[in-house]
Amino acid sequence: MSLVLLLLLTAIYFVRPHEFLPEFLGARLYIMAVVPCIVVSLPKWAGQLSPGKLAAYPVSAMLLGLMAVTAVSHLVNGGGLELPAGWRACLYYFLLVGIVDTPRKRTVFLWGLTVILGVLAALMLLNHHGLITFDAGYALTDHTEGQRERWLGRAAALRIERGMFDPNDTAVMLTPGILIALHFLLTPGWLPLRAAAGGMALVMVRALQLTDSRGGLLALMAGLAVYLLLRWGRKGLLYAACLLPLAFAWVATERTAAIGPALEGRETGQHRLQAWGSALVMFRQNPVFGSGPDGFRQYTGRASHNTFVQAYAELGLPGGTLFWGAFVFGFAGVARLARAARHGGAPGAHAPANVSGGPGGAGVPGGRGHNPRDHVGPPPPVTPAACVVGAVVAGYAVGILGLSHLFLTNTYVVLGLATAAVQVEGAESELPGPTLLLRLGAVSAAFLVVTRVLVALLVRY
Repeated sequence: MSLVLLLLLTAIYFVRPHEFLPEFLGARLYIMAVVPCIVVSLPKWAGQLSPGKLAAYPVSAMLLGLMAVTAVSHLVNGGGLELPAGWRACLYYFLLVGIVDTPRKRTVFLWGLTVILGVLAALMLLNHHGLITFDAGYALTDHTEGQRERWLGRAAALRIERGMFDPNDTAVMLTPGILIALHFLLTPGWLPLRAAAGGMALVMVRALQLTDSRGGLLALMAGLAVYLLLRWGRKGLLYAACLLPLAFAWVATERTAAIGPALEGRETGQHRLQAWGSALVMFRQNPVFGSGPDGFRQYTGRASHNTFVQAYAELGLPGGTLFWGAFVFGFAGVARLARAARHGGAPGAHAPANVSGGPGGAGVPGGRGHNPRDHVGPPPPVTPAACVVGAVVAGYAVGILGLSHLFLTNTYVVLGLATAAVQVEGAESELPGPTLLLRLGAVSAAFLVVTRVLVALLVRY
């Protein structure tokens, strides 16, 4: 029941019925889905907030810390006492992690997410060709510059008014669906389901092509490369070298193929790099608390075009470090699972402490101290699902290097998939707290240094 409610909530979020239904009905549908989901799964998602769970799954701890930092930054910058920006997205994250706790639920959720995004892409295509009227706030664009400018102008006008997604947002949103659909197509199983996955992948790829988004194309290529590497290891490098140029040639349009010129003159790539530079300046001016949630847009009148830099500019060093760290450690966890899958073992699987099966011992299912991962014999195999989750995390991270999705639910769906994948396989983090903090600081410093160097080398004012 809880999984059905979670999928319903996910469908309502992505399909956005409030855009084409009367406002009261659209809002009511969301409440009718989220309240029962919270209540029915209360023990599961609330259990994710326990100290033990937060220590075992660092991404959860980082996102909870991010919400605390967001609230403090909001207060320091003159805001009132209210729930922090992004709390709904963070709640969705904990609902997903709490509910998707078995391999079967993980598979069902991945299929459900793919179907939702596939149907959404099909509706966008039908609307694009004038066969139906469907406007949920997702912009596609023709391959003519005039039509593109009209779409982008409309998107810019409506983004603040009613949450319009421009073509770049739409493309990056579709990327996880394409990667998951391709994973199901390549995974042995019932032929009709594999054919359905292939069909949905084609539909979503076509919708991505119509966005003319360079960021979406780069996100997809990065996700495909990571998937091949995680699933097949060194052979994956060879597969990537052979297949990615063909995939790029098939998916790319005339505009998206011209990535180099995008960094020159008055092209969008230069505008984004200049926004990164402005965000770094804002971060240096207030490195502890940042400018507050949505502070970059309020001070500059434009988007930061880099979610990670946005986190540093708006939430300071603590917030930026926690957000960037959530992606780094989320990817590291599923990459470790993928490596174990190639070698036929599960990280974190230990031998039982009491194999004699005495009363109440660790070897007795349900007994005191029993761990469901305890077993006698070789560790259980890890499914290739970790490979596609790692690809989704990597591809989405590349995509939001050009977008401002700090508090968007899409971002927390992706991070939730990473934590759920690790949790399902029982691969808890074994890093001591001080070591985790040191690594978190190191990856944060590395990101800031690399970003500053890129801005210095590539920006042309």
